[in-house]
Amino acid sequence: MEKASFKILPENKLIIEKYSGTFLITEYERMKQEEFSNLDFNSNFDVLADLRETCFELKTVSPNETIKSVTDYLQTNKDKIGKRKCAFLAINPDQVVSSIFYSIFVKELPIISKSFNTVDAALEWLGVKNKEEILDELV
Repeated sequence: MEKASFKILPENKLIIEKYSGTFLITEYERMKQEEFSNLDFNSNFDVLADLRETCFELKTVSPNETIKSVTDYLQTNKDKIGKRKCAFLAINPDQVVSSIFYSIFVKELPIISKSFNTVDAALEWLGVKNKEEILDELV
């Protein structure tokens, strides 16, 4: 993955995660460690994961293997995962399929996830009131 980044918006009780390039579990884990150690981090904040600029290397690793690695990582960090929603922004089939696998594999965690193809729909589902700041982050 070329880049995995996050921004915590405490006033919205939201974490925005942005991914670009090829998705790599090592880059995901690096970003999550930074996120977990951030002073503004709250395990109950909802997550808006923007996958629109990332791709999953399906020729070498199946999407369920990649997402299983992600959820295994979350399982080992269960103490940092509170009750939350996770909205995925996805625009191509590989991204949508990966978000569906994620929903299946997180059943043992207090996470409810859903895939969206528009920012407005994702923010509506998350119950975000102040959308302007978030829209600025996603451009």
